[in-house]
Amino acid sequence: MKKTVFSIFLTLLFLTVPLSGKIPEPSGFLNDYAGVFTLQQKQGIENLLSEIEKKTDVEIAIAVIQSLEGRNLEEFSNELFNTWGVGKKNKDNGVLILVSMEDRKIRIEVGYGLESILTDGRCGLIIRNIIVPRFREKKYYDGILKAIEQINGLISGSPSDLDKQDFLLSREHLMFLIIWQLFCIWYAFDLARILGIAIVGSSAAVLDIIMLSGLKNPVIMDLALLIPFFLIFLLFFMVNKTFFKKYYGTKRRSHYSRFGSSSGLRSSGGGFGGGSSGGGGASGGW
Repeated sequence: MKKTVFSIFLTLLFLTVPLSGKIPEPSGFLNDYAGVFTLQQKQGIENLLSEIEKKTDVEIAIAVIQSLEGRNLEEFSNELFNTWGVGKKNKDNGVLILVSMEDRKIRIEVGYGLESILTDGRCGLIIRNIIVPRFREKKYYDGILKAIEQINGLISGSPSDLDKQDFLLSREHLMFLIIWQLFCIWYAFDLARILGIAIVGSSAAVLDIIMLSGLKNPVIMDLALLIPFFLIFLLFFMVNKTFFKKYYGTKRRSHYSRFGSSSGLRSSGGGFGGGSSGGGGASGGW
């Protein structure tokens, strides 16, 4: 009887280690400190991650904790990643998926060696489009399993439609894009009147049509943001040329030429030092 009570005590102590503020020791690729998965599910994930490590040399670690206990998700994930040493030495090819059940938060931490493949954008998509919908239905095993499969496909070079998903059409992205483009068009009008609207407005409209017609590629989103910005710079230099003097006048030219003055902005000097972390990644919640 005493041995049974002692065993239960040790088990509970082990499960509460991540809550004590200390970094727990990993017991394998999958570390379920919150007791979310069944024994069969644990074994299935462990076998899959072991197989991925053998084939790709990439280490994917899973940590499921009960609570962050007030700690910052990104900081704790980074600390856990570095303490465990996820990934091969001198390759930094590790991935950590951290799940906090009570906080309902998820973080995918990526080593430097995989940042070009598992970009912040892709990690965000995996969280939002793969993990979160399943977690909301309490399908935790399915969510983690599908995320692992997606990560494995990306690092293995398999074709993926992840970059073509509907994240570009989210309300947040569209609102920011609309506000930004309207600002660019307004400023272009202030610079060059009808010519400014024609140049900046038409380019923005063409890019928006391409994006909304089905070509949901992050490159199009970037172009829709950057091209109006660079066209404004082009207009700025155009209105200061002699050819435009007769249309805008010397007074208007001098009004905009102040932006080119060296007295407007000054360098503060100095710089940043340097540091290291687990790499890039993304966070989310369900």
